[in-house]
Amino acid sequence: MQESSDFVIRRCTGIADLGKLFAALKKANGKDTVVQVFDRRAVISRMHLIGAYLDAIHAFEEKRSLANDIAMEMLLFASMDRQIGKAIAVIGAKPGKEFVVFANSKEAFSRLSKTVGNGDGFEPSQQEQRKTARKYGITQKEDLDKFVLQRMAIARIED
Repeated sequence: MQESSDFVIRRCTGIADLGKLFAALKKANGKDTVVQVFDRRAVISRMHLIGAYLDAIHAFEEKRSLANDIAMEMLLFASMDRQIGKAIAVIGAKPGKEFVVFANSKEAFSRLSKTVGNGDGFEPSQQEQRKTARKYGITQKEDLDKFVLQRMAIARIED
């Protein structure tokens, strides 16, 4: 299993041409590399994305994924929804808005960095995390990461 220190999670400024960003994502993703972008305002914490990534890997290993690739499966888990269209609407990157890049390695991130730059560290405050969590119906103030991970798991089994 990968260590959380292997992951690159960066906050990047908005990009007007999402088509260019998505084309770069397609090139960046490969057999062992996963890169995905998310709407900054919809990401609760670093653990939110790490959990979504690990859940996506597990879904593929068990042949129960809903998407065709790990990056899209990760988007589904992070959105806490089973439908790709809704997942994109909830947590997908938006034109001109700040976004968060997740990469499963520095090498994977370097494949996208020409398009997005280096970005800044993504470390939302506790207040920001609680505000964003409320958008997903998570109101707990303590052990927030635990409840985020639980909500992702429950969303997968609910119809």
